[in-house]
Amino acid sequence: MHLTASKTFSAAFAAFLAASPCASAEDGVSAKRIVFGASRSARRPRGCAGQGMKIGLSAAFAEVNSAGGVNGRLLELRSIDDGYEPTKSIEAVRKLLGEDKVFAIAGPVGTPTAAAIEPIVTAAGAPFIAAFTGAEFLREPYKPLIVNVRASYFQETEAMVEHLTKDLVSPK
Repeated sequence: MHLTASKTFSAAFAAFLAASPCASAEDGVSAKRIVFGASRSARRPRGCAGQGMKIGLSAAFAEVNSAGGVNGRLLELRSIDDGYEPTKSIEAVRKLLGEDKVFAIAGPVGTPTAAAIEPIVTAAGAPFIAAFTGAEFLREPYKPLIVNVRASYFQETEAMVEHLTKDLVSPK
């Protein structure tokens, strides 16, 4: 994650959490901290993206924490390696939400794993933040607890076509 992306991510997290009614009785939220869970790959085929997401989340959390956290609460990340396997993602998210009692799931990598865990996270009523996929199922129908940081595949394609047709085909 680039530094600018990390700052944008930090600002998005801080704004989302500040607007949330983070009562201390809520899972993953205490007077001193807010705990997030991450199910992501630490090895191939998506190990680099999974490691990058963990590094980016850790950097964003460190930045927020160095400024005093969110309403005085420090952000903490618990991460489980799912090997980029949907079945393992489901197991990891059930553990994070059920046993570890995290506040939100953040930064899953890939469409297949996000598709496998989104219904579980939604049913639990937990926020689902920054999945590294542009898949449309995270956008339509609208789900208020899903926070997309990445552009949709449609938006990415539109930007590429515009760049190809305006900037490369007919340069100014």
